[in-house]
Amino acid sequence: TTVAGVTILLWHKSFLQLWVGAEYNAGALPTLLILLLAVQFVLIRNDANIIDLTLDLRRKVVTGFLSTAVALGLAGVLVRFYDTGITGLCLGFLTGRAILSLVYPWLVGRILSVPLSSQLKGILRPAIISILLCGMALRLEMLFMVKSWVQLVFSSGLTVTVVALIAFYFGISHEQRRQMLNRFQVLMGRQQIA
Repeated sequence: TTVAGVTILLWHKSFLQLWVGAEYNAGALPTLLILLLAVQFVLIRNDANIIDLTLDLRRKVVTGFLSTAVALGLAGVLVRFYDTGITGLCLGFLTGRAILSLVYPWLVGRILSVPLSSQLKGILRPAIISILLCGMALRLEMLFMVKSWVQLVFSSGLTVTVVALIAFYFGISHEQRRQMLNRFQVLMGRQQIA
């Protein structure tokens, strides 16, 4: 998600300019917030699928209802009364779904006997590197503009490669890299499941 997010932040202006025109660019901040919504959704769905398997749905439903009420209420207030547009809508939904982002990992941790402190420790380094890379992309996106599809494809590919290497070697621990490589080998059929 970090690789995709940084690439989108750097090249969304060029993509929109080439595809439909610059006037459809919502800006860097709304683009970042939409990316955060997508990442948040993926993480929430992963935890929700595990909770579904346990058939302990009461907590999930109550938490989901509370989250939805906060998200819709806050987004409505921000858009209607403060005229914040896409930014307010995204902030409302991010805030409302933050409830799920906290409660679901706690529920999954209880199911799998993984304490929340251990989960937080595991995401600290990736989160810091992701924030730094996305922050750099936000600062640099004004400088990056290409004028053809060929340049965009080449530049995006180069960005993906560089950011993937940075995220892989600096964003996760040695143990996380080892586990990721083992899973990749299993997927490729080169190793048996341990």
